Amino acid sequence: HSEKNKTPGAVGYLDDNGKVTALKLRGQISSALALPIDGPEGTLFDTIDGVVVSQKWVNPNAKSPQVPGQKKVRISFDLPEHFDTASWFRNKHLISDDTYVTVTQKLHGTSLRVGRLPLETPLKWWERLLGRTPKKTFVPVIGSRRTIKFAGEPREGAEHFYGEGNDIWSKAGLPIAEVIPDGVMVYAEIIGYVGDTPIQPGYTYMHNPGEFSTYVYRVVVGGFDLSWDALKQFCESRGLKYVPELWRGLHRDFDVDQWMDTTYGGNAVPLDPKSPCDEGVTVRVEGITPLVLKAKSGLFLIHEG
Repeated sequence: HSEKNKTPGAVGYLDDNGKVTALKLRGQISSALALPIDGPEGTLFDTIDGVVVSQKWVNPNAKSPQVPGQKKVRISFDLPEHFDTASWFRNKHLISDDTYVTVTQKLHGTSLRVGRLPLETPLKWWERLLGRTPKKTFVPVIGSRRTIKFAGEPREGAEHFYGEGNDIWSKAGLPIAEVIPDGVMVYAEIIGYVGDTPIQPGYTYMHNPGEFSTYVYRVVVGGFDLSWDALKQFCESRGLKYVPELWRGLHRDFDVDQWMDTTYGGNAVPLDPKSPCDEGVTVRVEGITPLVLKAKSGLFLIHEG
């Protein structure tokens, strides 16, 4: 809206919601907005004088609200959401040069979480009077990044991003739930199609309509993450796929430019010819909860915007 600019008539490039869209300026990729401001280098903020000036943008269409009258499932412990993966470019200082890292392909699909969790069977009134303890049965619990889709049975009335009857999360998650032990949680990425609809436009990874694949990137046992090597062994012994490993070595030897604005070869999941480039990579440092940072390609950010 030019009337909001300091120079009337000059056309702006920010959306009303303030989203910064990646674009090319004279052939150079820009994925940030630079503003003059006083403060120590590296300061992170989202509010100035009580006014929110920057925040993570979340697609409102990706949310599945609770449907009125939908049955709430009493799960004895939660199926935690996957932790947010921060930007490597802004947080690489958290990894020392002599730290060993694992670099994996960042697939562009939709998030999946699967667990075998204890489900409480509600007590009858007379059982409560007798002081009986609710029975617990381990059942498959499956969700997208934010919403539980399946807990022992499909959640009636739940809305799905890809339309009625297109619960891709339960379809991909049930085969995983059949082969993992009780109490284990698995986090994965689904790529390909939901029916005739691409899970992500331009990134169907050589799948045909109606086809999809699932790639594991995190396994939690008893509240502790499996190491990357243990995760691979866990998946291989159960016939599950895991996100491709691209490189391993000391952090000082990691060349991020090698993985930006390009198409990966080797054992990477191949792209469609229409895909502009691979999304990027994740850099993993082992720990009780691993530190995982993402490095996204500039060309991908332009495509995504």
